[in-house]
Amino acid sequence: VQVYNLTIVKKNNEKEMERLRSENLQSRVDALVNQINPHFFFNSLNGLTALVSADRKEETMEYVAKLSSIFRYILQSEKQGLVPLEDEIRFLNAYRYLLEIRYSGKLSFEIEAGDDDLMLQLPVLSLLPLIENVVKHNIIDSDHKMKVCISVSDEKKLFITNPVYRKYTTDD
Repeated sequence: VQVYNLTIVKKNNEKEMERLRSENLQSRVDALVNQINPHFFFNSLNGLTALVSADRKEETMEYVAKLSSIFRYILQSEKQGLVPLEDEIRFLNAYRYLLEIRYSGKLSFEIEAGDDDLMLQLPVLSLLPLIENVVKHNIIDSDHKMKVCISVSDEKKLFITNPVYRKYTTDD
């Protein structure tokens, strides 16, 4: 009887720990989404304004489609904790289009992940702040072209690398 009671207590404790882990992860995701939205939103509007001003209609339409896809993913992310790497890469591909427009060929991406790597789980929206930090904290111009490399090692570790061209100010 005592062993049975200990087993029940142990299972209840494990359930409670899993619930707390899930709540913790959700709180972190919520905080991340709240942190990203304003910064991302204003940068996106600036990019759209530039395309409209330059009367680049086809690129403007593609930009709006990618932006819509990005916002949809961000809004849906509030209900998710972990997602497959494949989902994050799909999101990143839409986001990188916006960045490539913004930086006119001075920013590029290389993504290396095998088919089996695409099912690896990671926190939703975990790539976005890393990429935004690359853009925010580095000079990106004709003399400082930026290439961001994303890869998965044989040990299933995700690596994001880029050259460092430090900005001397914190302005965007």
